[in-house]
Amino acid sequence: MKKKGYISASLVLILVVSYAVWYSLTKKEYICHIDSTTGTRTTISARWFEKSKHLAHGDFLGTCEELRTYVPDDAFEYQLILLGYDDVMDDYVLTSIIEEITNLSLTTWFDDGSRPGDYIMDDLTGLEDFSSLVNLSISALPHGWGEITEIDLTQHTTLTNLSLYELVNVTHLDLSKNTALIELTLIEMQGLTHLNLKNGNNEFQSLPFIEARNISCFQVDDAAWSTINWSTDYIYSENCWPF
Repeated sequence: MKKKGYISASLVLILVVSYAVWYSLTKKEYICHIDSTTGTRTTISARWFEKSKHLAHGDFLGTCEELRTYVPDDAFEYQLILLGYDDVMDDYVLTSIIEEITNLSLTTWFDDGSRPGDYIMDDLTGLEDFSSLVNLSISALPHGWGEITEIDLTQHTTLTNLSLYELVNVTHLDLSKNTALIELTLIEMQGLTHLNLKNGNNEFQSLPFIEARNISCFQVDDAAWSTINWSTDYIYSENCWPF
């Protein structure tokens, strides 16, 4: 005969499972919803079975106050993880972390002992939110691997030192917004044909070290001044930028 007040193990199990199911169905998580028409961000709460729909839409977990930067290139994001700026491969990094970074060195190819083919960089989307950068280096050495074709540095007004190595697919480089730029190094940039260095700061810059023999448009503040003070390997102009 069962004692009064005794609850069987099977009943306890049923109660535990029922509670777990109820909790999973009713538990909500914060999601930052992005309106596809206006771009407006709104913090909402969603149940687990609604979460995948929002993530597929482009929303992200967490409140909208926790702004995140889209970094779709796996090689780029993985290097940020190795540097301690991110912790999971999900195409996003916290904007509040990267916007404080002043020094950044990236390579378009690296071998961490796993599949190196997965770590060839071809997209720098997200770099625009590194808004405090002072020193930036991007290298494709030693093999020139990587398919980067564009580098947008127009948001980096605090940049003083820029070094690019063997990014052979970059044809245009606009540094006209980088008014604090002092040191410029471009090594083996064979594909570069247009360089805009007309940033109002040429007289304060040290002599640029440039290996880009195919430059046909080298725009500067003062062509005569650059001809006298910089390399005579290039023809300088004050108005040749195509954009």
